[in-house]
Amino acid sequence: MSAKPSREDVQAVPRSLFSMLPNIYVLRPPQGKHSRKTDERCFIYCAQSVVGRVNRQTPRCRSLCLRKVFVHEVYKAVAVREAEGRREVIPVKAQIPLPQEGQDPAAFFWPVGDDDDEGAGAGTGKGREARCWDAGWYLWYSRNPWAARERINVMAMPLPVQATWEAHKKGANVKRAKGAGAGALGQDEARWSHVGPGMTRGGPLFPDLVGETVLFPVELPSFEPMQRMLTNVLAPAGRTLALVADTAKSGAFLQFSARWWEKATGPEPWTLARNSIEKAREVLKSWADEGDEDDKRKGL
Repeated sequence: MSAKPSREDVQAVPRSLFSMLPNIYVLRPPQGKHSRKTDERCFIYCAQSVVGRVNRQTPRCRSLCLRKVFVHEVYKAVAVREAEGRREVIPVKAQIPLPQEGQDPAAFFWPVGDDDDEGAGAGTGKGREARCWDAGWYLWYSRNPWAARERINVMAMPLPVQATWEAHKKGANVKRAKGAGAGALGQDEARWSHVGPGMTRGGPLFPDLVGETVLFPVELPSFEPMQRMLTNVLAPAGRTLALVADTAKSGAFLQFSARWWEKATGPEPWTLARNSIEKAREVLKSWADEGDEDDKRKGL
């Protein structure tokens, strides 16, 4: 059994040159479901009047949320083994239905009655295909204070849990309508009681907020037209630079500078300067002669 090295032996080990150099660490932020990016921002404004507080009226609220749905939230990776032994990962889209306010956004502006109770709970109705979540941006807006409270609680839920919550609300309203849930809250209702509004007397357990809440996808503006316009505007500049580059590459600038220097050092500039001076002197002399003739006419 080998003896444990002493403290003096450990300190006597020489340090390498690389250990004295400063270390550089490249940290990559986590991606996918472990990412720390913000996926939703909400702005909620509520106001109450004096008479509204005295009469215990519901405050006026406006809520606006911008939601970014990432690819990993709506796609699942499924590994498929091929015959050659290679494993290929194929993403499969999960069919997660939108909440009730996202099934028919037009109902927010033009409220209409549902075809049946089953369609009313899901917001789809007869003959309508349920809309599902997809990757991209979504805008959520509501003017109901209970919807704002519910939205804050839903922000802690992933999309599958939100779908479970919507199914629970639908089932609870159906039971309430049939008279099975008119009494105290059951175990399932108590589990979700902290998320949405409380029980209302004589009405559904969870009120219908379709006419006061809306959810719809938002398409970001495309910069392709602006890029095309800038390309057309900068196209002449590109051609000019290309022409200048070709001229410089062919040596035309050197030939032009050589000819210019040859003309500058030759007799032509001096001849031109002499002719200009003589011409100016002749003009000044003619002006002086005209002045003398005028003086003679006036008898000066």
